[in-house]
Amino acid sequence: MSEEDIKIIQNKEIPKGMDYDFLRKEAIGHTQKVSGDIWTDYNAHDPGVTILEQFTFALTDISYRTNLDIETILFHQGDKESTIKKHALISPEIAFSPGAVTINDYRILILDHFSSVLSNCWISTVDDHLSGIKGLFNIEILVKSHIQSKDYDQIKLEVKKIFHAHRNLCEDLARINILIPEKLSVSFEIEIDQRADTEDILSKILFVTERYFNPLVPFFTLEQLTSEGKSTEEIYGIPSFENGFIKEEFLTEKADEFYISKLTDHILEIEGVRDVLTLRLGIGGIPILGDVIEVPDGKFLTLGIIGQGGQANLFKDFDLSILKGGAKENFNKEAILYATELLNAKTEPSYKILKKAKEKSIKAKTKQLNTYLPIQKSFPELYGVGAYIPSPEENALRQAQSAQLRGYLAFFDQIMANHLSQLSSISRLLNVTDLEEMAQSTYFGQKMQDELNDSKELYVKKLISAAKLEQLIKGLNDRKDELSDKEALKLKELRSDLKDKFNEVERIVMADWKLYENDLKNIDRLKNKYVHPKIHDLLNQISDINKPSKRASKVEKNSLDELNLNRLDELKIRLLEIMSAELLDQDLYVNMTVGDLSRIISMHDNVFDRKDRLITHVLARFGEDFRHSFQAFFDDSAFKGKSQSEIEKDYLRIKSSFLNEVIHANKYLAKGVNILSKQVTHIQSPFKRKVSYLMGFEQHSSPFIIKDDLNSNLSPKILTSASINEITNTKTQKKSLVLKTGVSSEKVTFLVNSSKYLKYLFQYGSNPKNYSIQQEDDQYIIYFNPPTGETPTQLIALDSESAATQKRLQVLQYFAERNQSCQNFHVVEHILLRPVDQTQTNYILFDENKEEELFQSTIVKDETFQMSAAKDAIILGSYANNYTVLSSSAGDYIVMLKNAIGTFLAKSIEVFKTEGLAKKFILSSIDSFQMIKNEKQFSNHIKLDNTKEFLFQVLNEKNDILFSGLEPESISDYTEKSNYLLSNAKELDQYEVIEESPDVFVIYLTDDSGTKIARIEKKLPSKLNSENYINELVAYFEKLIEKGSKDLNLRYYRLGSRTADDFNFKLSIVHPNWTDKFNRKSYLKLFRKIIFDCLPAHLSVSLVGLDFDQMSVFEKLYFDYLDQLKKDPIESRLERLSASNKIFDLLIPNERQ
Repeated sequence: MSEEDIKIIQNKEIPKGMDYDFLRKEAIGHTQKVSGDIWTDYNAHDPGVTILEQFTFALTDISYRTNLDIETILFHQGDKESTIKKHALISPEIAFSPGAVTINDYRILILDHFSSVLSNCWISTVDDHLSGIKGLFNIEILVKSHIQSKDYDQIKLEVKKIFHAHRNLCEDLARINILIPEKLSVSFEIEIDQRADTEDILSKILFVTERYFNPLVPFFTLEQLTSEGKSTEEIYGIPSFENGFIKEEFLTEKADEFYISKLTDHILEIEGVRDVLTLRLGIGGIPILGDVIEVPDGKFLTLGIIGQGGQANLFKDFDLSILKGGAKENFNKEAILYATELLNAKTEPSYKILKKAKEKSIKAKTKQLNTYLPIQKSFPELYGVGAYIPSPEENALRQAQSAQLRGYLAFFDQIMANHLSQLSSISRLLNVTDLEEMAQSTYFGQKMQDELNDSKELYVKKLISAAKLEQLIKGLNDRKDELSDKEALKLKELRSDLKDKFNEVERIVMADWKLYENDLKNIDRLKNKYVHPKIHDLLNQISDINKPSKRASKVEKNSLDELNLNRLDELKIRLLEIMSAELLDQDLYVNMTVGDLSRIISMHDNVFDRKDRLITHVLARFGEDFRHSFQAFFDDSAFKGKSQSEIEKDYLRIKSSFLNEVIHANKYLAKGVNILSKQVTHIQSPFKRKVSYLMGFEQHSSPFIIKDDLNSNLSPKILTSASINEITNTKTQKKSLVLKTGVSSEKVTFLVNSSKYLKYLFQYGSNPKNYSIQQEDDQYIIYFNPPTGETPTQLIALDSESAATQKRLQVLQYFAERNQSCQNFHVVEHILLRPVDQTQTNYILFDENKEEELFQSTIVKDETFQMSAAKDAIILGSYANNYTVLSSSAGDYIVMLKNAIGTFLAKSIEVFKTEGLAKKFILSSIDSFQMIKNEKQFSNHIKLDNTKEFLFQVLNEKNDILFSGLEPESISDYTEKSNYLLSNAKELDQYEVIEESPDVFVIYLTDDSGTKIARIEKKLPSKLNSENYINELVAYFEKLIEKGSKDLNLRYYRLGSRTADDFNFKLSIVHPNWTDKFNRKSYLKLFRKIIFDCLPAHLSVSLVGLDFDQMSVFEKLYFDYLDQLKKDPIESRLERLSASNKIFDLLIPNERQ
């Protein structure tokens, strides 16, 4: 018998709830304490002890089922996935997996998504941005050897999409670069063991060499990491694992240099290699001297033999010698390439990670969990319960004793049956996300009548007369808008009872009629049951008609005349109506239903409070607190005409929705919107969604705060004092304003003494305290009493107080709904508003007089490249065969300048209406370019479209601004001047102090001619202070030169744009300033606190409140700008710069014009 066989465990300790002896002792002990001298016999023969033992036995069974594992209790109905979702249960791969936050996170994300395409990728921050902008990333990717260059652009696009889909707030992508292969040539002489296989060793040497220069990032399986002892949190603590798990330790930095000596060490580690006699490498046919191999920028080193289809000529630049015992070995090149491919294939991830966990078997189903056998069924015959109730022949005392004991036991049976129903419904109780199911009840029960079929009379309810029910319903229905929760529940019960009353009366009447119809002798029974004389009279008439037919034969019965048949139907209808009326007027006792039992339970079931506390508890497990209190939510909803129960449901819905979102929101809280998405304007970042939930904002489908219907039903008109009367009430002596035409009885008229009428109305119009109703003569006038102290306004005059009350409620609802629809905000990441990369430019070619712009380059490149390309274009433009005329679909013509192989270099700036005009332009262009070529003054006829657009700043090591340039120039100009500026900055006589205003001195840096070229950022209070500061600057720059520094720490910003400080890790929260809540200090304080709690700590945030007109302009600009981000950045850079500046003008003061 093996150790794995099932064994009986002796003396196993069982839970006390399943220990019969323990429960029996405890029960007797408690009974003795309670009963005192009244009950002294606790021996087994005592009936009370027998009852106690029956209950104890039942409790052990209930305790056993209660102690089943939680999986069985939760998933006994079988729908596991649905239950997991309803309970906000989170699997480890979701709970522990973070969003992409660090550089390594981004690398893992990209490598996992493109495991079949990429060998490696490296991500770096842009630390040398010319404008000093932070938060930008460069991505360098190494594609696998089988990928063709024609696929590079698509790969870059897909990588860009993945980055932006997971981009963090205030971060952006600068560029993606695919590394280009630089083929290595190799020659070596290596000695191997006599018994080693030559092709096998050689393939391993080549594979190890390739992997030294291009190490792959390995993928691991869940089983591998688990066997290493990794915890669940460690395993899933990466942002992506679709194709396997990546360890951060294998994410090495990109190497800029390699060493032949280290490669030698790696080769010597191969089993079977005895010695590396010689090892030489070369790049581009040039041997590498020394030990260090430097990697050219934008390239990677490779042998170029893997993934090339096994071509033997790949060895043409190789000189490989394998020695055995000093003798040179021959080898098969194709076999070596094949073996190398096999070694490489073993390193490729060839599996997918299955995220669905193995299903655990469920020990019990629903029926097994909640089925309850009443304890009455297990009593001895002597007790007269269960299967042994007294027969009808036994005396009345015995019958009464049995009924009394059954009633006593049924109470406890019902409690235990309800416990099992509660246990089997635990999934519904703990449901926190499915509102339709969770809002019904939190206490559950089950009917016992089927199990106690001999005691149905124990489960009955009383139905009072229909007239009384209708009277009670009418009383509650008349004030349905002011009912409490208990009264609303009572109204629902009364309606249900009335329905049950009619159904039960119909059932009884039809049963009684059937009884009579089957046997006319039962007429006396009906007369004894129904007392109304008309019923007796109708029964007699029907009996008289039926008597002959009863004695007649079947043939005679069929021949009964038609008159009697019609008469019989009429009498029957009248009889059933009067019988029903008599029963409806009586109290009836009917069997209880499950619904009746549920209603009894619901009387003690505060669903809202229990569900609210449950969701609060679950949220706390995620470290969250739903701060928008119910009272605040109730105040917001009260003016929408909703009842308390409707408001409670809405509150639970929002709170539950937040719980549904909280895992995703917290996981991706730092993530920005995907600017490449087609729905970018409609997508909300997780940060925004979370803040909206915590503030109680509606989750709007429209991204706009200002919606088309915002001004609906509002018709503003400008009035003068001549159009308004101030009148005094003769009784109250109170003044009020009204139009000279009088107060309207049809429309509400507000008189607002402010151009910001929307803000005024939204702020004060939703507060019921600002309204009053007064009777004047035969009219009821609604007054608007603003808290500003202004004279009240007569809004509307109505005929009755109820009409005025209803109209005031409608006005309050109108402003409450409009306020709620505007409760929203925008998240503006300043990094997205930055200008397009300044180093990229087009060139423009002028005519010989430098007056007319002729051509513009077709591609955008850096300045150095474009200056050289522009000179080449002028030379090519001197020859007619380098021109082509192209026509557009609109019928226009454009002239293209091309090179010898047909590549288009530039296009004419002018568009021509006819082909003849285009050809005429070519001739004049040839003349212009020939003249320029002959003069050899190329630069004077070339303009880069980003020149003279930048101002420089000189910074110290702490990035504090020392001085700024005065005149805009191109970046290349300043790069050339860097050394010159440094040498000037260390000379005392190159500084000039000017008193700008009293006690304000400004320092300028000059060139050799005395022209001011830069201004010191710091302003000083006196000339002496200025001179001391100049001495500090000179000493600083002298020290820089002593340290060997040749260049200044320069930063550039585009003229008309902002400095880097306006873009770096900053965002603005743009909200409306006209709504009621956004005008409350306490609300803004809460809003600010929630925002700061949710945002990453390194981000700087500003709250910007815009009025209605400003918000209209902002939303148009901002959403148009987001759409522009998907276009070509160079083509749209001027439009983007203009829109960015306009947006900034609304967000922050423009300090530089």
